[in-house]
Amino acid sequence: MMGDGYCSARVAVDIRPLLAARTGVGKYQASVMRAVMQMNSGVHYTGFGAYDWTPITTDQLDVSSQKEAGAGRAETLLRKVPFAPSAFHALRSAAYRLSLVRRHVDFFHAFLYRPPAFSGLPFLPVVYDLSHKRLPQYHPVERIRWMSKLDRYIHDAFLVHTISEFSAGEIVDVYGVKRENIIVAPPGVDAVFLQTADPRGTLDKFGLEKDKFFLCVGTLEPRKNIATLVRAYANAPTTLQQRFPLALVGMKGWSESIPSEGERLIQSGALRIIGYVTDHELRDLYASARAMAYPSIYEGFGMPIAEARAAGARVIASDIPPHREASGGSAVFVEPMDVDAWRAALLAASDFDDPVEALLARQIPGSLTWRHAAAQTLEMYRRIQLA
Repeated sequence: MMGDGYCSARVAVDIRPLLAARTGVGKYQASVMRAVMQMNSGVHYTGFGAYDWTPITTDQLDVSSQKEAGAGRAETLLRKVPFAPSAFHALRSAAYRLSLVRRHVDFFHAFLYRPPAFSGLPFLPVVYDLSHKRLPQYHPVERIRWMSKLDRYIHDAFLVHTISEFSAGEIVDVYGVKRENIIVAPPGVDAVFLQTADPRGTLDKFGLEKDKFFLCVGTLEPRKNIATLVRAYANAPTTLQQRFPLALVGMKGWSESIPSEGERLIQSGALRIIGYVTDHELRDLYASARAMAYPSIYEGFGMPIAEARAAGARVIASDIPPHREASGGSAVFVEPMDVDAWRAALLAASDFDDPVEALLARQIPGSLTWRHAAAQTLEMYRRIQLA
């Protein structure tokens, strides 16, 4: 049904983020696209995979096809072969440019920062953060090389899509983009994190007890600063470690980030490396933790903070602007690299007497819904088509 928000557009996207476990970029892309398609029947997406195109339906955003998932696994294997990533990107760029002549699309929505290659097709880059500029030492060389081309894309883009006011300010500062040409569409908090459920199954699965563990959610890589949290926890009294194990949830990143102190904690059972979990399991962990700690040095937003708040969790976060934005101020803030301050925050959390559920109102702010993100996205689509 046509309404004030109606937009007719044929939008191309990169489907690689949709093929892996849905965290970060993949989750944001799938959720925004699904919400746009549910709000507006005039938008049609087509996705570029490893070397070819496929139409996208809402069902495909929920479960990737076996064929495409296989392509994603093949790319992951290629990354482990010397020079293979560069060769893959070169071949894929050529395939993208050649195949565009057969595509009837209006523009490319680059959820992975930039399109696969330069072409005459208009594009909308999504810039989540500028950590590759601010903290290049926290990224692998191949990623920095790939991101280096973003400069030209940003210069040529009519609009830039980002996820927080902090990142919008970074884009203005680093690239000189006019603020009115940057649209902020914050991530939505999935409704699952507001649901109340019996967490016993999840807690039993991971050997945890309600209100008797600390939780940290994030990819195990240097920028997430998990090493500082682990050092702080290692310096805490043994009695705290025995009462409150520290559970790390998240995929393994590009480099080891568990300090040597962590080995002793792992062996004693105080430190639990859980890995990837489903959203339902994550909700149960948020709602049951003594506190959720998020020590990241640099972020575009800090989605685990917003999710934890929605689930009613107590939050301890590094004191950086996007974390204040994601939390709405409802968190204990700590200097990112201050081990003693993190230790003190954990000790303080261990002494709280109030039930976890009573700490925060379990509600999602209107600006942190996928419907709001979709509305902002549709506004971008209309502006690009009118340009």
